[in-house]
Amino acid sequence: MRGVGTDADTTFGILGPLEVRRHGRVVEVSGQRLRTLLGLLALDAGVTVPFDRLTAGVWDDRAPAAVANALQALASRLRTALAKPPPAHPRPDTAPPAHECVPRTGPVETAGPVAPHAGDGSRDTAARQIVVADPTGYRLAVAPEQVDAHRFTALARSGRSALTAGDARTAAGTLRAALALWRGPALADLAGVSVAAGDIARLETLWLAATEDRIEADLLLGRHAHVLDDLTALLAEHRLRERLHGQLMRALYGAGRRVEALAAFESARRTFRDELGTAPSPQLTDLHTTLLRDDPPPTPDRERAALAQTPSAAPDAAPHTPPHDRTPASHPDPLPAPDGGTGPVSAPEPPSHLTAGSPPASRPEPPSHLTAGSPPASRPEPPSHLTAGSPPASRPEPPSHLTTGLPPGSRPEPPAHPGPARALTDPSPTAGPEPFPSSAVPPHPQRSGDGTLSPRAGNLRARLTSFVGRERDVDHTGELLSGHRLVTVLGPGGAGKTRLAMEAAETMGDAMPDGVWLAELAAATDAAGVTQSLIGALDVRDGISAAPSLGAAPLEPVDRLVRALHGKRLLVVLDNCEHVAEHAAFLAERVLAECPGVKILATSREPLGITGEITWILPPLAVPPAGAGAAQAADYPAVRLFADRAAAVRPGYRVDDDAAAVMSICRALDGLPLAIELAAARLRSMTAEQLAARLGDRFRLLNGGSRTAQPRHRTLRSLVEWSWELLGDDERVLGRRLAAFAGGATLETLEQVFGDVLDPLSRLVDKSLVVYDAGRYRMLETIRAYAAERLTESGEEGAVRQEHARHFTGLAEAAEPVLRTAAQLDGLGRLTAEHENLSAALRWSLDRGEPELALRLVGALGWYWWLKGHRLEGATRAREVLAATPGSDPGLRALALAVHGINAVGAAMTLEESRDSMRELRRLLGSVREAHPIVAMAVPSLVLYGVEEPGDDRHIDEMVRHTDRWASATGLIFRALLHYAAGRIEESGRDSREAFERYRETGDRWGMGTALGTLSDVHLLRGEAEQSVRVMREALRLMDELGAVEDTAYMRARLALALNLLGRWAEADSLLGEAEHIVTTLGDGVGEAGVRGAWGEFARHRGDLESARRYYAQALALMDDLVATPPQMVSAVNSSLALLAVQEGDLPRARRMAVRALRQAEGARDAQALGSAVIVCAGLALAEGRAEEGATLLGGAQAIRGTTAVVEWDHVRIVEVAEAALGGSGLAHHLERGRKLDRADVVAMALGV
Repeated sequence: MRGVGTDADTTFGILGPLEVRRHGRVVEVSGQRLRTLLGLLALDAGVTVPFDRLTAGVWDDRAPAAVANALQALASRLRTALAKPPPAHPRPDTAPPAHECVPRTGPVETAGPVAPHAGDGSRDTAARQIVVADPTGYRLAVAPEQVDAHRFTALARSGRSALTAGDARTAAGTLRAALALWRGPALADLAGVSVAAGDIARLETLWLAATEDRIEADLLLGRHAHVLDDLTALLAEHRLRERLHGQLMRALYGAGRRVEALAAFESARRTFRDELGTAPSPQLTDLHTTLLRDDPPPTPDRERAALAQTPSAAPDAAPHTPPHDRTPASHPDPLPAPDGGTGPVSAPEPPSHLTAGSPPASRPEPPSHLTAGSPPASRPEPPSHLTAGSPPASRPEPPSHLTTGLPPGSRPEPPAHPGPARALTDPSPTAGPEPFPSSAVPPHPQRSGDGTLSPRAGNLRARLTSFVGRERDVDHTGELLSGHRLVTVLGPGGAGKTRLAMEAAETMGDAMPDGVWLAELAAATDAAGVTQSLIGALDVRDGISAAPSLGAAPLEPVDRLVRALHGKRLLVVLDNCEHVAEHAAFLAERVLAECPGVKILATSREPLGITGEITWILPPLAVPPAGAGAAQAADYPAVRLFADRAAAVRPGYRVDDDAAAVMSICRALDGLPLAIELAAARLRSMTAEQLAARLGDRFRLLNGGSRTAQPRHRTLRSLVEWSWELLGDDERVLGRRLAAFAGGATLETLEQVFGDVLDPLSRLVDKSLVVYDAGRYRMLETIRAYAAERLTESGEEGAVRQEHARHFTGLAEAAEPVLRTAAQLDGLGRLTAEHENLSAALRWSLDRGEPELALRLVGALGWYWWLKGHRLEGATRAREVLAATPGSDPGLRALALAVHGINAVGAAMTLEESRDSMRELRRLLGSVREAHPIVAMAVPSLVLYGVEEPGDDRHIDEMVRHTDRWASATGLIFRALLHYAAGRIEESGRDSREAFERYRETGDRWGMGTALGTLSDVHLLRGEAEQSVRVMREALRLMDELGAVEDTAYMRARLALALNLLGRWAEADSLLGEAEHIVTTLGDGVGEAGVRGAWGEFARHRGDLESARRYYAQALALMDDLVATPPQMVSAVNSSLALLAVQEGDLPRARRMAVRALRQAEGARDAQALGSAVIVCAGLALAEGRAEEGATLLGGAQAIRGTTAVVEWDHVRIVEVAEAALGGSGLAHHLERGRKLDRADVVAMALGV
């Protein structure tokens, strides 16, 4: 049956992970079986899917006995899920536009009421109308266009039609819209479902055909360079696809890379021969022949007709046929050929993962820039003239040889007078320009109006290396030139200004009938040299009338140049203007004023500074952020350039082999292209790891540039020296002093340290020695390293660095108390912005023997280190300062000891380190009641963490009575945590609430979040899981706002565990995944071990015992590698292993693991850990048939933990087993008996198990 319901506001996504949206908001559908059922229904939207197909898809060969009832129940659950209201305020990562969708880790729950929509009152009815039961199966009663796969097929078909009709611009836009619907592999949730394998193959094949069509449209629009990366990626997976090989050859040729185009054919020929034992098709061979002759490669009629023979997204003539009804004779018909007929289907190569026997999971996803809604940062958007309307007059039309469709042998006649390139001459009223000798400047290919190649006026040289990573910058430069007559590209030496200018100028050739001309000013030293450089580049000659008449003075060179340029339409590239900027500015102003058809593109390290100039600072190549993986790094332009140049000196080199080292190199070199090229050249004689380790001596290391390059481009040192020598005296003084500022500085900071610096600072920015960004002035690292050498030579380094250290110590001391107030975000922001400067100041204070300054700085930064998760750095720096400053001021030393103690515990360093600090701190302290708040919290915090033996809680009580409100609130939270660990749950909840109120008075988000986190744990232990989740969400919000990343990771994990208990698995998985990412990025070994243990719990609770065992083993291995591991964590994992052994029936192993867990919990001095271990022993006793003993242990665990609630997944099931064995009254009796036992008796009984 066919038919649709009435809910047109619901859409379904199956081109990637299953996604349902209503009114643009995500509707969560949880559970693999539900998602499989919905995926199969959405695949055939509006058509009844038979029961047997649904059963096979959902259960495979493991269908339950009453499968009809089970399927009915599943359909009912699906209706319920679809009837749920979506979140009222979707977060940005759930925004609805399909073309902007990217893969996400999971659904996001958004708090808040749901705004009513029309029809909400009949949502159940609407859901029932969507999932309809028919006599033979179930039907998703929606229109096909409500499913992205069906929209994709329609758009791809429209794009194919436009392409065959010759409308490449419409085709490109339509096909991009179609491909943007893909968010990942087709039917990702059905990857292992056998009945969906054919549909997955079909959709993947149609994606490939649509991608080829989109590339074809781009080629017809002249976007040759922009499709090269796409083609390379596609051919890596589809090596036997001839159409892609032909497109690659045409793209390379159109991008001016003829030799590489020919090489691409040879590569294709070898591939076909080696893998198929055959030769390329006649069409591909003909294309190769035209390239070999340097003829314009045609797009013959048969090429366009072939578009109709390539499988597209759907047939025009036939409706979609459900895959389960399909027979070989009912495959989609081909699209109509341009004449309206149809040709035979030329079946494409199916995706390799569907033919080679490997599972779909092992198949690489389509390149992200072809499937995600937005291209990666390194890929430019299509220029506007290719996507919106007709191209402006100043932009080139698409190359005619790629759009005329001429068949071989019908090459157009050449122009009547192609002629050689022309020189610019001094015109006269009576004589036209004299011809330019063809030997003077090699002709540059220019496409004439009829599609042939004719010589183009100009002198741009052929490039010897590939152009990597600047595609978007080329487009931007071209756009600037389209709207302005003088554009200056600025940047430091080695930024790639010259190469960019040449590439951008190349794109302007068709708009400049008199050519594109490069004038290199590197050798010029004065005005005459600048003028002569341009005259020589243009080969300006005297015309017949240029000879002076009798008695007349000869024309000045600049006058002769202006006369020659008058009336011409051309682009001049003035390269390397910085050392003759004033003279270049004069010449540019004169030419532009008197020659309205001339445009100038200049490159310089400082602006020319004349009216009408548009400056653009060329940024360094983007480098991967810290923590990026190898796959992510490969997309960054700096890494791509390194890989390209490294492969030139070490054939076969791949960044994947040492991605971490390459990323380090690119970051250390600030993404400067020349520096990266010099570094890559070093791979002839060393590894990337060796190179990265030696970049501290970069000026000696990077000295192997091209012998034919300008002298200042042959070594890194000469590159920087060239700019430095052009500075004035005051600029050099400020420049070398800026080397002390590791993280840059604000103008206010520089004025406080050095006085009036605005003028020389502005000139340093103008000359590209200093970068101004977001209110800060900084040097690129290479330039700062050179300036540091000059600072050392000047003799003023000591004074400059001392002033630097004093300034930032004062800044840190002013910010420190703010970190415990409502203004803490501002304080954290200031310290984070100056983190590198603060670290440099601390290192200098230690190295140069400034003990008091070092102690002050450590004390001021201690709480900042804790909040931002830099706890290992804090403990290490404090230890170094304490070791270097014995006998120092007691107050300063006490604060440094406290900083070391709390950060060492937070970083999981050895407990002995913290004990040593605390022993000395106690000797220095009389009372904590009036101490600095961080000193006051140090001793109680170490008692809490088990570093110090618990005593009479005197220090915690003193802290609760502290005169500082924040310190007293912290004392309360410590006491609440001790109550919790002792099993005093009510007292813990009371102190947590009071601590929250006191923290709220101060405005400290960390304190409020910590108090709420403790209160959430109390709610969970009482059995109030929903309340626990609500409170923990608020705690997490506060910590996220603060940016306390380490705390947010632990709260995410705790919230995930609570959600897992409630059966909200999708949310739990998403949060735990976020926690895992954070702790992995931080290198937090304790956190990583905890997350692995939590994944094990999730897997075991869901029946995946093999995955659970693997996760537990990973957690224990991580703990073994730690210097100090909380014993309750080890106990928890061993308890889980004991329960796993019980589930598997291995009771001897379960007994060993349970006893081990109990021993470890005893050592933790944590009642919750001990009670959990006793519950495990109770479960083991019940499994062995000793029900009374098991029930008694359950009662003993209640007494230890301080609660009778039964919440945890295993606890619930163990209690159910006990009740089934003993009955309700019997269970109650033995629980009461266990609650009356002493803790030691309970532990003894549990060990007897």
